[in-house]
Amino acid sequence: MTEQLKEMLREVLKEELTGIRTDVSGLQKTITGLNTKADTLQKDFTGLNTKADTLQKDFTGLNTKVDTLQADTTNIKSELANLKDEVTEFRSETTERLTNLEKGQERMERMLKTIPAQYEQLENSVDEDLKRLSRIQDRQQLVIEILSARSIQHEADMKEMKVSSKS
Repeated sequence: MTEQLKEMLREVLKEELTGIRTDVSGLQKTITGLNTKADTLQKDFTGLNTKADTLQKDFTGLNTKVDTLQADTTNIKSELANLKDEVTEFRSETTERLTNLEKGQERMERMLKTIPAQYEQLENSVDEDLKRLSRIQDRQQLVIEILSARSIQHEADMKEMKVSSKS
């Protein structure tokens, strides 16, 4: 029974560790996805800056459309500012998420570090319980033997009393 209990405990711990490892792997994949998205946004932002520079050069040569181009440039700058704000917000959210993920990972690591001690404590507790049960069983066996001897003695006494009462 002891070995079965130990094996069951080992299996439960293995399953828990597998789940934790899967969670950590999922978190790492999420972080990688967020980094990829941030890189894509940075490339898009760089592309927009390049396009804005090209437009500025093209509009410089056209004096008749300066007013129109200035309005367009103002609109583009406004959109870029909005994009910068959105990128800044996204970076902030990404940083916050990464921080939360790191904290979660640290929590998981701390939890994982406590498992061996908890397992050892459980093992010790089971060993102590088994020793205690063994002592109880030994005492019960002794009581059974004493009661059995008394019962046999009582029967012998009763037979002796019957024999002596018949005489």
